[in-house]
Amino acid sequence: MKLPLNWLKEYVSYNLSPEIIAENLTIIGLEVESISEIGMISGVFVGEIQKISKHPNADTLQIVFVFDGKNKYKIICGAPNILVGQKIFFATPGTKLPDENSPEKYYLIKESKIRGELSQGMICSENELGLGENHDGIMVLPKDFKLGSPISKYYGEIV
Repeated sequence: MKLPLNWLKEYVSYNLSPEIIAENLTIIGLEVESISEIGMISGVFVGEIQKISKHPNADTLQIVFVFDGKNKYKIICGAPNILVGQKIFFATPGTKLPDENSPEKYYLIKESKIRGELSQGMICSENELGLGENHDGIMVLPKDFKLGSPISKYYGEIV
């Protein structure tokens, strides 16, 4: 079972590090297997899909224009659930996304050409962000999420 540290803070008052808390829980018989940071990925921000165009060289890909409140990004995406107006999390070039199969590894997001079209990042699924198991499409966010906000504002947590 994963237990968010902020949830624990609702029931217990403390000023200890996550490591000390884990050690004390284990001492009293509640074994802590690991401590993880979820949603604390630098380089992932809230964006809004402004325009979607068909990729000229790929039937299953689309060119998606994302706005973060200041800048526009052109991102190639193959997710089936993208719609204009959606708020999403997107990773900018230089971002290191976690490898779900190997916690010590990561995927480096780079600006690159995909089938001849420039992609300036990646629109992310829950799975790619380490927030859940869903990999069927992009993670669609609530409308009240503020453009340009980092993922840690909404999902930064120690578990």
